[in-house]
Amino acid sequence: PGLHLAADTLAATGGASRRIILLGDHQRVSWTGADFSKTLAPGVVAEFPPVPEPVARQAALLPPMLTRSETGLHVSLSIRNFTGAHTRKLQVFRDAGPVALHEESLNLGDHETRAVEFDLPAAVAVMAARLRFSLDADDLPADDTVYAVWQEGADRTLLLDATPAGGMDFLSAALGATAAMKPSLDVAPIPASPWPARAVVVLRNDASFSGAAVTRLETFLHEGGSALVFVDGGIAQRKWLADNCRVVIRPLGAKAKPLVVRDWEMDHPIVAAMAEHEVSPLLGWHFREGWALPMDAVESLALWSEDAAAIGEVQVGAGRLLLCGFSPDRREGDWPVHVAFVPFLHRAVSYLLGAEAVAAARPVKVGDTLVLPADFGRWVALDGPASGEPARVVTNPVKPTMPGIYEFGEGATRKLFAVNLDPGESDPTGWTEGTPWLGLSSAQTVAVSSHDQPRIKLAAFDAEQRSPLWWWLFAAVALLLLAELGLANRTAR
Repeated sequence: PGLHLAADTLAATGGASRRIILLGDHQRVSWTGADFSKTLAPGVVAEFPPVPEPVARQAALLPPMLTRSETGLHVSLSIRNFTGAHTRKLQVFRDAGPVALHEESLNLGDHETRAVEFDLPAAVAVMAARLRFSLDADDLPADDTVYAVWQEGADRTLLLDATPAGGMDFLSAALGATAAMKPSLDVAPIPASPWPARAVVVLRNDASFSGAAVTRLETFLHEGGSALVFVDGGIAQRKWLADNCRVVIRPLGAKAKPLVVRDWEMDHPIVAAMAEHEVSPLLGWHFREGWALPMDAVESLALWSEDAAAIGEVQVGAGRLLLCGFSPDRREGDWPVHVAFVPFLHRAVSYLLGAEAVAAARPVKVGDTLVLPADFGRWVALDGPASGEPARVVTNPVKPTMPGIYEFGEGATRKLFAVNLDPGESDPTGWTEGTPWLGLSSAQTVAVSSHDQPRIKLAAFDAEQRSPLWWWLFAAVALLLLAELGLANRTAR
C-alpha cells in the first residue's frame, strides 16, 4: 500500500522523471498480502537496490506476564529466535536503574521459542514498579527490549454471577479446584451493590445484562474493571454486546462435524502460558453449538473459522472483556470435562486480574489506541527511547508512537502504561517466491502533459533568472559599501 500511495502521489505531480527507490530487505511479513498483479501508476518507475546481507543473529522479546508469588513477583517471558542457534544474555532492570535485578545466559536453539520463568524479589512488588527486560544487542536491536509495570492491586477477588436456570455449576467447581494454584483467587457471588474495580467478574447469565445488574456492569467497566463473559445468546446479552462493544454475535451449529476451536494466537499471554510445555491443552475443544464473534470487532485468541472468532478481547471504556463464544457447561459440548477447562479458567482470570491490577499482562503495542482514565492529562515517558522528552498534555484516547513506560496523570489520578513493539514484524525471513515486485512498474509510459509543460519550463526559466539576480545584488552591495567608505573619509577630514 505504501508503494501505491507514493506512486499515486508522484503521478499527480509534474516531472519528466518519477522514481520510487525502495530500500528494504523484502521480509516475507512485509510482502504478505501484496497484490503483485496491480501495477503502479503509469509513468512511475520503482527501483529496488540489492538487499543487504541477511541477519545472522536475531531474536525478539515478547511482552512479559507478571503475577504475584509467595516471595515476590513471578515473571513469565517468551523469547523467539528467528535465526540459527546463538547465546544471549537477559537482564532485568527496575525504574530505569543501572543495576540488574536479574541476569541469566540463554542458549537459544535454531528458530526456537523459549519460555523463561523466574522470580523477582519481594521489594519489587511493593506499590508501583517499572521494569525493563533487555537482551544484549543483536543485528536488529529494536525488539531486544520490552517493558512492563507492576501496580499492586487491592485484592484478588473473583465475582461469579448466578448459574443459569436448569444448568450445572461447573464454574464454581472448577474455580474451587484452583485454590492451590498461584495466584490464589477469592471467589464470591456478585453482590447487589457496586462492584470493586480491582475485581474480575465472570458472567454467564443473561440476567447479568439487564436491570440493575447492567448498570453496575457499565460502571464497573468505566472504572477499569475486567470481565470474563461466556456468550449464551440471551436477548439482553446480545443487545448489550451490540450496543456497547459493536459485537454482533451469530449462532453456529455443527453439521456433519462438531465445531472446533482452532488457530490459536500463540503470542497471547493466556495461550502462551497454556502451551508452555505442550500444545495438547489447546486441542480437542469440540462443541455442538457456538457463537461467532465478529473478527472486525474483537482481538481474537482463537477461531471457529477464517471469518469467525471463538475467543476474543474487546475494550469497553477503560475496562476489558474476554469473550468466549460457548457456554461453560455441557449444554453445547464436553468442554467442562476437558483437561484444559480448569487451567484455562485460571489463566484467563489471572490475566484479567493482571490487566487491571498489574497493567502489564497485556501491554499496549505502539500504534494501539489506549483508553485513559480521564479525558485529558499529563503524559510523560519515564523509560524508553522517548524518555527525557518534555511532558505533554494528551486527550483521551491516545496512540503511543514509541515503546517505553509512560505515566499518565490528572489531579490525583496516576497510572503507568507499558508500551511495546509488535513482535509480529521481527521475523527477518525473506520472501522466497521469486521477485514479483520487479513487475510492479507499469509498462505504460506517460509523457509530461501540455498542462505540466509550461509549469516545468517556467520553473527552469525562473531558476536561470534567479542565479544572475544574486550576482547583481552582490555588485550593488559592493558599490554601496565603496560609496559609504568615500563618504566616511570626507566626513573624517
